Amino acid sequence: MVGLWASMRRTMTSGEDVWVVQLNELLKHVEHFRRENIMGYEGKELDSFDAGLHMVSTMVKCMMEELNE
Repeated sequence: MVGLWASMRRTMTSGEDVWVVQLNELLKHVEHFRRENIMGYEGKELDSFDAGLHMVSTMVKCMMEELNE
C-alpha cells in the first residue's frame, strides 16, 4: 500500500480529478442513505426522502459526466 501511495503522490492531479473523487464518495453516501433508510421514514415521507435523494444522485452523476468530458 505504501508503494501505491508513493506512486500516486508522484503524479499530478488536476482539480477535476479531485472533484470526481469527492462526487463519487458523495454518490456512495446517497446510495447508502437510500438503501438503509437512515431516517426511519415511512409512507409518504419515505417516498419524498427517496425522491430527494434520487434528485441528488442524478445531479451528482451529471456533474461527474461533465467533469469527465
